[in-house]
Amino acid sequence: MISNIERGKYSVIVCWALNRLARNAVDGALLIEQMDNKKLFAIVTPGKVYYNSGEDKLLLQIEFGLAKKYSDDLGPAVMRGMLSTLKRGRWPGLPKPGYINTRIKGETIQVVDEVRFPLLRKAIEMFLSGSTAQNVVDTINDNYGYRTVETAKTGNKPLSISSFYRILKDPFYYGLMVWNNEEGVLSPEVPRLMSEEEYWKIQQRLGNKGVPRPYIHKDVPYRGNIKCSVCGRNIITYPKKKKLKDGSYKIYYYAQCSNRKGCTQKHISLNVLEEQLLTLLGDIKISKDFHDWFIYWLKQDNEKESIDTSIGLQNLESQITNQYRRKNNLLDLKIDDRISDEDYKQKKIEIEEEIKKLEMHRSNIKYQADDWITRAEKRLDYALYAQEKLINGTSDEKTEILKNVGTNFLLNDGILCIDLNPVLNIFNKKHDLVNSELIGLELSDKLLNKENADILDSWLGDRESNPNFRDQNPTCYHYTISHCNRRGNCQIIAYQILKKTFNYP
Repeated sequence: MISNIERGKYSVIVCWALNRLARNAVDGALLIEQMDNKKLFAIVTPGKVYYNSGEDKLLLQIEFGLAKKYSDDLGPAVMRGMLSTLKRGRWPGLPKPGYINTRIKGETIQVVDEVRFPLLRKAIEMFLSGSTAQNVVDTINDNYGYRTVETAKTGNKPLSISSFYRILKDPFYYGLMVWNNEEGVLSPEVPRLMSEEEYWKIQQRLGNKGVPRPYIHKDVPYRGNIKCSVCGRNIITYPKKKKLKDGSYKIYYYAQCSNRKGCTQKHISLNVLEEQLLTLLGDIKISKDFHDWFIYWLKQDNEKESIDTSIGLQNLESQITNQYRRKNNLLDLKIDDRISDEDYKQKKIEIEEEIKKLEMHRSNIKYQADDWITRAEKRLDYALYAQEKLINGTSDEKTEILKNVGTNFLLNDGILCIDLNPVLNIFNKKHDLVNSELIGLELSDKLLNKENADILDSWLGDRESNPNFRDQNPTCYHYTISHCNRRGNCQIIAYQILKKTFNYP
C-alpha cells in the first residue's frame, strides 16, 4: 500500500480504525511521512478525517502510540489468562484427543469424549500388554472405527501413528499439564486416560522415543501413588539420614507433599502410613483354609461355565457367519441391479454394524473366559499374603500392595484415605467367616452354605465385568467418611484408619 501511495496510485486511505493501519512505530511513521511529502492527502475513519495538518498529525501519532501499547499489553494479558486457567487445573488450549471442551458458568472446562476416550483407553491397554504401536492403531481404526473429531475444515479421520505416539508421550494424560514451560495439575474431576505408573512404563517401553523419567530416590515405596488432599500434588516418599548420639547414622523414611512451598500439609513418618495400611489389610485378610476352599469352588464352577461359554461362542460364530453371508448376497443383488444404490448402502452399513457388534461381544467373552479365574486367584492370594508382604517385602512389593487395595489414595493431615477395591469389600463384610478354619474336611466336603455361597456369587459375578470391576452402586464399608478438600461434592469413600488404630474422634 505504501508503494502504491508513493507512485501516486492512491491519495486517500479509508479504514475502520487507525489501529488497522499501524501497531508499531515504523508503520505509523511511514504514513505520516507520506503526508509530509504531499502524497497522502487524508486518512478517513468513521469518526474523523485526518488531514496533512500539524494537529491531525499529532493526533495520528497519539493514536498509533495507543495502538502500539494495546498490542504490547495484549500478549501479557493473554498469557496471564492462560496461566490462570492452567493453575485452576484446566488445559489452556484446544482439547486433547479423548477430551472435549465445554462451557459451564462462563468457564471452559475439559470433559471426557464419551466416544473416543474408551477407545484410546483400550489402545493404551493394548500397548501396555505388548502390542506394537502400529498394530494398536490398526486395531482401533479398523475394528473399533476410531475417527478424529470433525471440524469445519478437517477431522473425521483414522488415528494416525504419529498422533498415537504423541498421546503416549504426553504427561497430560496422567494429570501433569506442561504449557509454555509452566506446570499445572489437571483437575481431579477430569478422568485420566492412564495412571502415572502406566505413563512411565510406556516411556520405558518406547526407549529413545520416550520421555526420560526424572530422578527419584530408589528403593522407597509408594512414590507417585498418593495425592495431597490440600493441593492435589503428588505425595513423595524419601529417606533422610540422621546422626545419632553415639556418632552412627540411621535412615528414616518420610512422606511429604511435593508442593513444599505452596502446601500447608506437614510431612509424616512412613511408619504411620504403613500402620494404617496394616490395619486395613487386617480387615480384608482371609485364612489359608478359606483361601483353598474358595479356589476349589471357583474352579468347580468354572468347569460348568466353560461349557456354557463354548456354546455361546459357537452361537456367536454362527451369527457372524450368517451376517457375512447376508453381506455377500447383498452384493450379488447390487451387481444384478436388483437393488438401488441408496438401499444397498443403507443395508450394507446395517450389516457391518451388526458384524462389528457381534465380533466385539465374541472378543469380550473370550477375554472373560480366559482371564477371570486368574484375576480371582490373584485377589485371593492378595488377601492372604498382603500383610506379610507389607511387613517384609521390598519397596516394589509394598507399592504393589498399596495399588491393589483400592484407588484414589489421598493424604489428609496424616490420615490415609482410600477408595477400597469393591471386590475386596466382601471380605471386609464377612470378616469372621473368611477367617474361620474348616480343618479335617476335604475341600469338596466343606459345605457351600448360604453365607459363603454369597461370597462365591459376588466373585463369580466379577467374571462378567471388565478387569477394572466396580459396583454400579458400591456400598460404603468404612469407619468414617472423609470429604476431599479439593473436590467439593466429593464421591470418595475414605478409610480413616487412624480412627480404629488410635481411637480418633
